[in-house]
Amino acid sequence: DHIAAYVETQEAPPGVQSARGVEDSRVARGKEVFRAARCHRCHEPPYFTSDEIYEVGLLDERGRSQFNPPSLRGVSQRDRYFHDGRAPTLTSVFEQLRHPNDKAYSDKDIRALVAYLQTL
Repeated sequence: DHIAAYVETQEAPPGVQSARGVEDSRVARGKEVFRAARCHRCHEPPYFTSDEIYEVGLLDERGRSQFNPPSLRGVSQRDRYFHDGRAPTLTSVFEQLRHPNDKAYSDKDIRALVAYLQTL
């Protein structure tokens, strides 16, 4: 309990683009896509996660398809995505894996969504 309390007092590292001071005109659109795709239902701000377990439409090696969502804070500083690392880039999360639940996105929306996620 003490460790959890301590961790909650720590600020997440800034997104890579934010730390570099890079402004991307696609960020505002990406935030809109995040809301429209209802990403905020599982990745609730301000921590961009929740305590719940959700059906994500992807099976792991044990046949499970329900998972607790990781925080998206600092997501731009990771090198693989999903619990098993099957997505090598943020773009592949939406292009190849069509997260969540086989959702189709336009290329423009994917670029905007990734730009937004890189600010978290």
